[in-house]
Amino acid sequence: MRRKWTGLLLGALALGICSATAVAGFSPLPVETLHTARVVSSVTLTPEPDGRAVLAWTGQNGDPTVMTSQKPAGGPFGIPKVVSTTPNAQRPSLVRGPDGTMLLAYSTATSTVPDEFSIRPPTGDFGAPQKLPTGERFVNVGIDAAGNVTAVWKGFRASGLDYVASSTTRIGDPFPAPAALTPDFDDNFIQPRVAVTPTGATAAVWEREDGATDSVIEARIRTGATYGPLQVLDRGPNMSVDSVTATPGGELIAVWHDDYELKLAVAAPGASAFGEPIVLDALAGGTTVATRPGLTAIAWAHLDRRATGEGDTPPTSVRAALRPAGGALAPPVTISETSTTGRIVLAGSGFDGMDTLLVAWSRHTTVDSRSLEIARRPAGGPFEPAESVTALDTDDSSPVATVLPSGNVLAAWSRSISDTQQTLRTLEVRQVPNVQVTGATPLCVAIPDPKPAPRPQQGQAPDVGLTAEQLGINQRIGQAAIRRLNAIRDWLDAGLTTRDLCGGAFGPTSFQAGITTAPFAVSLAAPVRANPRPIEVAKPSGKRRKITLSKRQLLINQRVYQSAVRRANAIQARLDAGLTGGDIRDGAVTQDKLFDRLRVTALGSAAPVPASRTILATPAGRGDASAVVLSKKQVRTNQRVAQAAVRRANQLQVILLRGFQASQFQPGTIGRNDLAPGAQPGL
Repeated sequence: MRRKWTGLLLGALALGICSATAVAGFSPLPVETLHTARVVSSVTLTPEPDGRAVLAWTGQNGDPTVMTSQKPAGGPFGIPKVVSTTPNAQRPSLVRGPDGTMLLAYSTATSTVPDEFSIRPPTGDFGAPQKLPTGERFVNVGIDAAGNVTAVWKGFRASGLDYVASSTTRIGDPFPAPAALTPDFDDNFIQPRVAVTPTGATAAVWEREDGATDSVIEARIRTGATYGPLQVLDRGPNMSVDSVTATPGGELIAVWHDDYELKLAVAAPGASAFGEPIVLDALAGGTTVATRPGLTAIAWAHLDRRATGEGDTPPTSVRAALRPAGGALAPPVTISETSTTGRIVLAGSGFDGMDTLLVAWSRHTTVDSRSLEIARRPAGGPFEPAESVTALDTDDSSPVATVLPSGNVLAAWSRSISDTQQTLRTLEVRQVPNVQVTGATPLCVAIPDPKPAPRPQQGQAPDVGLTAEQLGINQRIGQAAIRRLNAIRDWLDAGLTTRDLCGGAFGPTSFQAGITTAPFAVSLAAPVRANPRPIEVAKPSGKRRKITLSKRQLLINQRVYQSAVRRANAIQARLDAGLTGGDIRDGAVTQDKLFDRLRVTALGSAAPVPASRTILATPAGRGDASAVVLSKKQVRTNQRVAQAAVRRANQLQVILLRGFQASQFQPGTIGRNDLAPGAQPGL
C-alpha cells in the first residue's frame, strides 16, 4: 500500500471589523472529553456563522460508527449522537446551507452498500440516514451559496471496476443518479475531493494509480450544467491530493504532493481547467488552506531530510505562502523554525474577524510529548511567535482545528488511554479564545472643560468690602459648591445607568475573570452615544441666617469652604482610583456599550465587585476664632477658596455629564450582573 499524507482543509470565514485599539491573547478553556472508544478517527469540525459548531468523527468499538456533537454559541459541546446505522460507516464530510441546514455525508467502506448522508435542519439534530444513489467509498461534498450540494465519490461497477461519480441536489433533497466523471478503471486508493464556488462552479480532483509505479492527479471542472474535459494535473510516484478549495471570489485551488514536492494549481473564475502547476516546496508534507475575500493562505510542514541522514525522522518547520485573488503567489515564509525533536503535523488555519491569519499544528516538544501550537499573522504584518496552547500525548492522532466565526480557535484530537482489557482512544476538544477585537473612539458627550478663572493683573485684585454683606455672599458661594458636590456624590452612589455609559466603550479587559468575549461576524448593535442623567442640585434654603461682621462668622465661612474642598478631593480621588462594576446598576451594560462586534461568550461565576466609595477626610479641628484675622485680605482669600470649590464642582459635573468609558473603571471589575440580557451569551 502506498504511503499518503492526509491534508486537512479548513473553510475560513472572513469577518470585517473596523480598526483602532486592539487587544489580543490566547487563553485556553478547559479540555472537554466527548467520547471514548477503541478507535477514534476522521475528526472534522465545521463552524457556523452564529457561533455554533458541529464536530463529526468515526468511533469504533466493533464496526466503525459516524458520530456528531453540536456546540451552541458560547457553550460546550453536547452529548454525542450516533448518526450512522450501517456497519463500517466512516470518513464524515460536512457542509452547511445558507439557511442553516447541514448535510453530513459518510462512506460505508463496503463496495456493495451505497454511502449515506444525514440532514440537520437549521435547529435540531441530524435525522435518519439516506442513501446515495450508488456505492462505493470516499464520499466528499461541497455546496454553493444557493444551497446546492455536489457529492463526489468512488463509484463501483458490477464488472469490478471503479469510476468517479458526481451528483448534485438541493440540500435536504435526495441525490439523483450520478454522472460518471471518468472512464472505468481499477484502483483501490482513489479519494476524490470536491469544492464549489458561491456561484456553483465545481472542481472534482482525485488521484489514481497509473501503471505499475506511478499515480496521476486528475480533475474536471463544471462551470455550467456539465463538466469540462478530463485534465491530468500531474503524474509520478505516490501522488496524493491534499485539498481542493473554492475562494469567495470564484477561484478553484487544488493542492497535492508526492514524496517530495508540494504543488498547487489555480482555475480562474469561469475557467474550465486548472492552470499550470506551481511548486510550493521541494520537501513538504501535510497542508492546510484558508481563504477570505481577496486572499488565500497555504500552510505546510517543511521537511529537511537532508539535515538528518537516511532513515532519521526529518526535522520539520512550518511555512506559509499567501496568494491574492488573481495574483501571483508570494514567496514562502517560515512561521515556526525547524524542530529537532520530531515531526510537525498541520491541524488547520483560518482568518478571524480582524483578517488575522491563524495557523495551528501539533509539534513533538520532546521525544515523549507533543503540544498544539498556534501562530497569528495580523493583516498586513508578519507572523507573531507561536504559542503552545495545550499538551498532547505522544500517540495523539493528528488534531484538527478551525477558526469559529467569533475568531476563537477550536481544536479536537484523540488520545490513547488504557484499561485492563485494551487500549482505548478518547476524543477531546478545547476552545482557545483569540481575543482580538477593536474599539473605536467611544461615543461620549463632547463637553468642553470649564474656562479657568481669569488671573487678575498685578495690583488689580478685585476689591471686597469688609462687611457683613460680603461675608454672606462668600458663604453662599461655598454653600453652592457643597450642594453641587453632594449632588455629584449622590449621582454616583445611585449607580450608573445605561444612558450614563459611552457607546462602544467596553472591551475584553473590562470584565471579571470567567467572562469571555470574542469577535462576531456582524455588528450586534450600533453604539449609542451617552446621554447621562441630569445632576439634580438641591435648591438653597429659603431662610437666611443673620450674618454679622465678626471673627466667628469668618471662621464659620472657612469651615464651609474647607468642607467643600474635602468633598471635591474625595470625589476626585474616587474617580482617579477608577469606578468598578459595583458602581453600575444591574443590567445597565447593553450590547451597544461594548466594542463593535464584540460578543460575550461565557459569563463566569465570580461574585460582584463592591462599588467604589467617596471617602471624606476628617477635618483637622473646628478652629479658634481668636486666631482669625478679620481683614479685607482674609475675606478676599476666603472668597477665592469658595470660588475654586465651585469651579472644581463644575469640572466634576462635566466629567459625569460626558459619560463613562472603560478607562474610568478598574480593569476586570464589570461582572455578569452588570450585563443586560441582550449582551449575554445566546441572547
